[in-house]
Amino acid sequence: MKNPWILLTLVVACFCAAVLPPIFTGVSRTYAWEDQERFHVPQINYFIAHPFDLLEYPSSSASMPGHHLLMAWFSILLGKTSVNQGVIPLRLLNASFGPALLILVWVTLRRVSGNSVTATALTLPLAGSYYVITASIWVVTDNGALFFYAAVLFIMLFRRDDPLLAGVLTTLLVLWRQIYLPVAAAFLAPLFLPDRSRRAILVALSSTLAPALAVGVHAWMWGGLVPHHLQGHHRVAINLAVPLHALALTGMLALPYAPFAASFFARPHGLRSNKTIILLAAGIGLVLWLATTSVYDKEAGRWGSWIWYFTRCTPSSGGKAPLVLVLASLGALALLIMAVHCVRYRYFPSELLVLVCYFAGYSSQPLAWQRYIEPHILLTLGVFCSRLGERRLVYLAGPVLLFVVFYACSLARVYGFLPRMLG
Repeated sequence: MKNPWILLTLVVACFCAAVLPPIFTGVSRTYAWEDQERFHVPQINYFIAHPFDLLEYPSSSASMPGHHLLMAWFSILLGKTSVNQGVIPLRLLNASFGPALLILVWVTLRRVSGNSVTATALTLPLAGSYYVITASIWVVTDNGALFFYAAVLFIMLFRRDDPLLAGVLTTLLVLWRQIYLPVAAAFLAPLFLPDRSRRAILVALSSTLAPALAVGVHAWMWGGLVPHHLQGHHRVAINLAVPLHALALTGMLALPYAPFAASFFARPHGLRSNKTIILLAAGIGLVLWLATTSVYDKEAGRWGSWIWYFTRCTPSSGGKAPLVLVLASLGALALLIMAVHCVRYRYFPSELLVLVCYFAGYSSQPLAWQRYIEPHILLTLGVFCSRLGERRLVYLAGPVLLFVVFYACSLARVYGFLPRMLG
């Protein structure tokens, strides 16, 4: 089309239509509003009063202080001595991370696919995601971290030889949320390639040492990876239900992208090869499913996701939900398709590598929540499907329909028309 930026403008406009009215009308019905009031506004107000108290400071939030410092310094420029949800310029600065994320994702997908319509269709699910929308309405750290995650993926795809950019972005990423630290390890992977260069070593060092140092300083200060008084709730722990949930949610979100998988299997690589991929995916899902419990249990961290909500509505036995087994196997299949595709076509699997590294960080804590991984999965699916070069309506209809459902449900949840089923 003559002016592809019109499509991006429409995506951003739809997103802003969901975000701006609740900001100006003071809607307060969601988990994000509660997090804003309980954790993030108090931390911002402390940094307004102590703008350079960067090491020894009382923490009201479990995340590192990058977002709070930005909000606090901006509030100081506004002449504020304290803030609340009524400070609209602060809310708008926080909200800006959402459109910035969508613009970056659209540019990434257009560059990968070479087609603006494909990029638009595959960006839309993120624009309708409840977690992206609410993180722009209320002052929380999610979208800032997600923007830097997308930026790290962008440079992994297109600027992997830039040590300065890699170091800056991975450091900003962990300053927003330290759970992203394993993502920096994605830059170590090129060291294992046969054609590695000295430049790759420099990038690996710059992208890992600075974020590790930032997290290490805070871990020393806190006596752990989160502030001491929050370690009971946000402790570092191995809960196998967390990676199981990650696979199951990947499988569920991949369903609208099924025609892309069909396109992959339709290509002539041998029936036996395809059967092997499917059987291996089923095996991965089964092993993880057998190793842990897979039904709703709020006390055990298995809540806050459609996966756990559906296990309450479907059969289960002995703490095992067959639905989770099916979805986890589909999720493993989606990730294996990405891995096999990169081997067959000889490219660096940036989107898969970054997601797997992030899943490692996500699995280091006990809360199997959808909000922590849904946008990352949608971004990964978008980048991979962009690689396949399919532009027909049958392939793009699934992501567009997913956006319509997501967007409608997000608005209904923000305005209280749907009950708080997921927390």
